[in-house]
Amino acid sequence: MSHGERLPDWLSCFPQKLDCYAADDCFLRGWAILTQLHRQEILPLERLWALGSVLFKADTVLRGNGVRGIRFLQDHGYEIRAVREVAFSERRVEQFWHYSLGRLSRERVDLLKRLQTISPSLYLIVESRGEGGCLPCSLRVTELKGQVELARRHTGSLRFAMGDPQSAFFNFVHTADEPSDLIRELGLLFDVTQRRDLILEVISGSSPDAEGLYKRLTARGRHSDLDFSRAVGRVLGQVVAVEGLSNTEREDLFAVTNQLRETGYASWLRLRHSLLAKGIQVDDIDDMVIAGGLVMIKQKSITQEFPSCEARHWESHRPVLNAFL
Repeated sequence: MSHGERLPDWLSCFPQKLDCYAADDCFLRGWAILTQLHRQEILPLERLWALGSVLFKADTVLRGNGVRGIRFLQDHGYEIRAVREVAFSERRVEQFWHYSLGRLSRERVDLLKRLQTISPSLYLIVESRGEGGCLPCSLRVTELKGQVELARRHTGSLRFAMGDPQSAFFNFVHTADEPSDLIRELGLLFDVTQRRDLILEVISGSSPDAEGLYKRLTARGRHSDLDFSRAVGRVLGQVVAVEGLSNTEREDLFAVTNQLRETGYASWLRLRHSLLAKGIQVDDIDDMVIAGGLVMIKQKSITQEFPSCEARHWESHRPVLNAFL
């Protein structure tokens, strides 16, 4: 952006976030195509107020519960305007969750890289039906998404509707919190031609077959119940079946494995090393499932440039909605 030019405050309720994004290459790529289409009178920028995004992450493809999520969104007043398959590299994971890295534990980020690179994800642009009131569509979708913590996932949330939540790590979906986040995602996930095509598809009012694309992803991918107890049970089955162990060695491995809930993530890392030394190779997805049930989700000391946005943050925010440029 040119010196002295500021982003409009309807993009975010956090001034410090807008300052960060004004120097963020991913955001600027997304903003450039949107403002270009606005100047060409193809896209009224106010249309962004009614748009949100949902990323059905790799665990949704592994678990096979994406159709539930797609239908839940439609049943709650959101039209799907565009859908894309998105592949993540480890670098793209770091970029996508860049502004959360001061909050998430390093172990969780490393595990997220493993998860997101094991399968493609499904990315949706949705549009709200009716008037949105004082909250942008992106934030309303985020509020509908529900919490990461299992105890705080309520029955009316998207994550609850996805079924069988096994851990805070396997939470199935990510959403853009504010219009600025949606714009940044466009610049990060898609090249310039893909961005333009995606936006033109959105404003055309199309209704793509999200369920069909999701089913094609799951048909060619791997599958897992993502169940912690079952994953532990499969490890115990390997301990039973492996040859060359003494009764004492087998009993010791059983005892440590059955105590993982109490002893935690570091204990699992030690046990996995011991299992490998005994000739037992844990399935990589079961390894992630067990680790995901034990890993610390947040850092003990949180450092973020701005907080994760919630509806309460918009209570005193009154942007000028007709000042789009």
